Amino acid sequence: MSPGVNNLQPLTKVGLTPIENYQVTPPSGKTLKIVHISDTHLGIKERKVYVPNIDGKSRPVKKQISSFQKFRGLLTTIQTLDPDVIIHTGDIVDQDITEHKDRVRTLKSRLPDLTQKRLLLYLRGNHDTALSDFHIRELFDDWDILALEDASPVHLAEGQITVVGRDHRKYPTQGALSMDELDNESDSIVIGAFHQTIHQISRSYAADTKLTELTPAGVPVSRYYDLLLFGHMHTNYLNQDKKGCTIIDGGSALGLDIASTVGLLTFSEGAAHYQRFPLWVER
Repeated sequence: MSPGVNNLQPLTKVGLTPIENYQVTPPSGKTLKIVHISDTHLGIKERKVYVPNIDGKSRPVKKQISSFQKFRGLLTTIQTLDPDVIIHTGDIVDQDITEHKDRVRTLKSRLPDLTQKRLLLYLRGNHDTALSDFHIRELFDDWDILALEDASPVHLAEGQITVVGRDHRKYPTQGALSMDELDNESDSIVIGAFHQTIHQISRSYAADTKLTELTPAGVPVSRYYDLLLFGHMHTNYLNQDKKGCTIIDGGSALGLDIASTVGLLTFSEGAAHYQRFPLWVER
């Protein structure tokens, strides 16, 4: 491991407010740590980008992508941050992985030591395939792994935090996400995790999912969630609603459109923070 990893400095650090909404008594230790990552696109080899010509028009150019190298850097960064829980908001494995089955096994042999038990909650994004679940469990066979939509709601820290989420879907009608009311809503920090393109957050022309579609019918977002974690949009969006709901887009650990980053949520009895860290890069 590079000595520089031990000196990892956050690009962003904010306190979660109001403080009383995010107070947690960790079952073990002084702080509960949750890492948020998204859009690793493991297996992708190249993507099309548009660069300007001398005439001012754009032309498509193929850009080489080092998804396996970035993934090793991601795991090294996670090991340094030492979280209790990891939430991946989708596009873990790219369609191109079907051409790299042998490379997945080689990648596993080169990953940092992953024997320390961690809980990984993940969503299936629009680039994940039928092989995604298999490869995730192949890579992280020493971890506790849950597909979030299959297990939702997931209770952490003896019920002090509740995580709910949905995989990527093409929803034809409003309300098709079918979020359920939570029995312990008032006694738990509720984190929602989605791989969706959200209207008024995403730059995409297809951003047609509204925040109001992520709750049970008639329930305001700020009353249902304390935190919303997104994937798919590849932005560094961060917004704290004055009524108490913090919205965070996980960007892209691969760094397709922005710099590669990892998010860290920390909870304690006195305060809670969100930090965004750069990925460690192999030299």
